[in-house]
Amino acid sequence: MPALLHRSPPQLSLHLRPPLMRCALVCALILPSAAAWSAPDLHEVLEQVWQRAVAGQLAEAHRSEALANSLAASSMLPEAPSIALAQRSDHFNQGRGFRERELELSLPLWLPGQREARIKLAEGESADSLASAAVARLQLAGELRTRLWDCAATRSERELAEQALSTAEQLEQDVARREAAGELARSELLQAREETLSARRALGDARLRERQALERYRLLSGLSELPAQFDEAIATDTAGLHPLLQQAASAVGRARAQLQLNRESERDTPELSIGWQQSRDSFAEPNRNSLRLGLRIPLASSTRNAAQIATANTALLRAEAEQRQIRAELESAQREAQLQLDSAEHNEALAQARSKLVDERLSLQARAFALGELSLAELLRTRRAANEARLDARRAALALAAARANLNQAMGVLP
Repeated sequence: MPALLHRSPPQLSLHLRPPLMRCALVCALILPSAAAWSAPDLHEVLEQVWQRAVAGQLAEAHRSEALANSLAASSMLPEAPSIALAQRSDHFNQGRGFRERELELSLPLWLPGQREARIKLAEGESADSLASAAVARLQLAGELRTRLWDCAATRSERELAEQALSTAEQLEQDVARREAAGELARSELLQAREETLSARRALGDARLRERQALERYRLLSGLSELPAQFDEAIATDTAGLHPLLQQAASAVGRARAQLQLNRESERDTPELSIGWQQSRDSFAEPNRNSLRLGLRIPLASSTRNAAQIATANTALLRAEAEQRQIRAELESAQREAQLQLDSAEHNEALAQARSKLVDERLSLQARAFALGELSLAELLRTRRAANEARLDARRAALALAAARANLNQAMGVLP
């Protein structure tokens, strides 16, 4: 019994259960990596925004519509064929057995050049749907960039507010210790506590702004986590056409195709008819069957499509004018974005230099205050200036990164 009472619990042996240990080691190596991989990248967030956006659903509907128009333009007939049935008899008057039955199939035919013009128009509509989807995606990318950098700015303000509160609390503790030792007056302790309360209130406001920015981001993307990295480098390969220019070019092509289709449709479509007839004069006579072929050719009229041609020509002129206007606006927007980037780089350098100078001055005055050579009020003024300089430096750095993203947006580059 004593041997049983002092028996040690069974130990896990590496030799007895190697698969279990290997599994534990693999899990220990994988879990940290999986946590690092959990944050989506900027491209994945944009895809999530596109899937949730109404513009993405409308783009898919427009693509389906363009595909249907393309299939209709490639068909053998411009319109659906029709069938006509008819029967005549003397059943209600003479009753001698006269009867005549007719069956006719009508097939609309393309006018010369009309089918090619319809195919061109369908291709223009398909290109326009793709260009519209690209423009909608770029607009969503711009909105996503704005909300992400809003989140980054509010997060930075919250972090600096936390640092300011921490230093304010440390200063209050130091002042309280020196006040208890008789080195400082009671009024200076109250001033330090007031500074702590002010820092605590500033932190609460910063947290509120950060939560509001995150909520706006969550509403757009449906995600509660920011991308692990969304700082962008300036795109150097911009050989592709800007989506707005693509949309303008597709609008011009579609208007030109519509004008050509109206010119080719100066008359109604001709119609080929194939008819079968069965008739008899009386009950005693046999049925007579006959086959009939017919072709209906409408005559052309110069005034038939004059209004439609004029409307299509006006639409073409408007599309070309809008294309020139969009090109000029994009060039102006890109120049403005480049100027903003240059200014952001200059401001960021100045803000960083000012922050270093104020931090150095604060360090010197903190030592002077510790030695009793500086008043608390002067130290607090310098500390506020340092906090403001740090905030300005952080804002300038974020503004520089946002200016890079804005330049990419102006050039039509997606994240």
